[in-house]
Amino acid sequence: MSTLAVIGLAALLAAGMQHNPPPEALARQATPVSPAAAMALARGKEAEEERRHADAAKLYREAANAGSGEAAKRLGDLYWRGVPGVEKDLAESLRWYRVAETHGEKVAQAVRLR
Repeated sequence: MSTLAVIGLAALLAAGMQHNPPPEALARQATPVSPAAAMALARGKEAEEERRHADAAKLYREAANAGSGEAAKRLGDLYWRGVPGVEKDLAESLRWYRVAETHGEKVAQAVRLR
């Protein structure tokens, strides 16, 4: 390979590296959540703490449909575990985990692969 070719290749590689963002910049950004979604999420957490799982699932679903990735992940967790008032449903759990990821929530790879 000629010296000119090596210099050209090095220039191309250097230019390409300058335009590639670091991996952390490629991570999904959390979707801004509306006040209504934030309120439904907070009420869902409260219901879950009080072991009113069916109510929590309803509120999480509302918040997730309004753009809350955290609510979608929590709903996925309820379906994953199966709790009183929410029957265990792995397919439904994975569906909500995917929704959570689209809204910027990080979901463990082990969970996604099941």
